[in-house]
Amino acid sequence: MFKINDHVIYGTCGVCKIIDINYCNFNDTKRKYYIMKPLYTKNSKIYVPVENERKMLKNLLSTEEVHALIKTMPVKKSIWIKQNQQRNAAFRDIIKKGNRQELVELISTLYLYKTDLAKTGKNLNMSDESIMKEAEKMLYEEFAFVLNIKLDEVVPYIKKSLIHNKMQSE
Repeated sequence: MFKINDHVIYGTCGVCKIIDINYCNFNDTKRKYYIMKPLYTKNSKIYVPVENERKMLKNLLSTEEVHALIKTMPVKKSIWIKQNQQRNAAFRDIIKKGNRQELVELISTLYLYKTDLAKTGKNLNMSDESIMKEAEKMLYEEFAFVLNIKLDEVVPYIKKSLIHNKMQSE
């Protein structure tokens, strides 16, 4: 069970701070809830039933786990699916599950595809662009919090780490 002031990951809402644990009455049912505040969304509160914590809340990664994930970012494996509907469903499923390694693969795949499209003057379609932004938000908010950096410093931090890792391996 989580405690007040713990930080957790809650789905696509990202990093949340548990500000209270209390009984609330919703739909004529009194249950115990985690009352949380998303760190990167202003004026928002989230209520999550304590009995659903295992399904809905995740512990934050450690600093070491974040660095290990960053090392996997120059992913050579593409998870691109040509058919729009199938791709959208598969990518939405990755977002829903919130598995960080799969999010890295998703972001890398979309980034590489976006880069290839840009060479021909084209852009990602709106659905792919939206999925990419959602995956980046989820992953980068956690990285920013865990690494104790600002959200807009995450991408430069990743790039610097990748360059450093490449130089060390040569």
